[in-house]
Amino acid sequence: SNTSLCAGNTSSLNITAAGTGTLYVVYTDGVNPANTIIGFNNLVTTIGTNILSQNTTFTLLSVTDDNCTFNVNQSYTIAVTTIPAIPAAISQLTSCGGFSLNWTAVPGATYYEVERATVADFSTLIAGYNPATVTGNNLNVLGEPSGITYYRIRSGNLCGVNANSPDGVVTISGSSSATITGGGSICIGNTVVLTVNITGQGPFSTVYYTQNNTLSQVSNVAGNSFTISATPGTATTYSVTGIVDATGCNSVTESVSATVTPVMPQVA
Repeated sequence: SNTSLCAGNTSSLNITAAGTGTLYVVYTDGVNPANTIIGFNNLVTTIGTNILSQNTTFTLLSVTDDNCTFNVNQSYTIAVTTIPAIPAAISQLTSCGGFSLNWTAVPGATYYEVERATVADFSTLIAGYNPATVTGNNLNVLGEPSGITYYRIRSGNLCGVNANSPDGVVTISGSSSATITGGGSICIGNTVVLTVNITGQGPFSTVYYTQNNTLSQVSNVAGNSFTISATPGTATTYSVTGIVDATGCNSVTESVSATVTPVMPQVA
């Protein structure tokens, strides 16, 4: 007999009894009324179960032979394991790159299968996610390129895997970058206009730049460019150092700079 099995299957129980003549065994499965096995003369008989969908306890109530009835009251439980439920949908999220994909743990699940695709119908799965199998209810994803990816989860255990969760969508914001133009030499006291051009997902909440390592910032850049009016008294390097885009992602730029050098007019 089995001490455990998956839901939707049947099992069997062996009953060992001894007595005089023909034996009658009365038992119950905890749901149906008492069942009687009539007329067996061997020491062991086998009873089959119905299809089981939950933990079921069988209790041997009595054994009767040709002389008398013996009350027994011995129980035996078959543990029934069901396939875990379908996971809930993954929350939609926007990330600046790497992120942690989290979902609600499903009771009875011992592992999860994660599928990831670049198209909503999951016809093209991304390598390593066809599926990826994890034992916890989270998955760290690193080095994501910009764009939209789709995720779905299946929960499983020793009895099988359930259907897909509703799809989750992750939007990865690409890193922003900038160029700065307009540097060069100007006469002392004059003003030059520097132009900062930005690529990325605008509008941009904040752009940071330095003037010879003195930090300044421009807020709420609606378009993809802005200007800096510069009237330096000495040679000054203007460098864009950070960009916060519409998704809140902060890109630290490389050395993007322009130098303005004031010069004195030459007198012959």
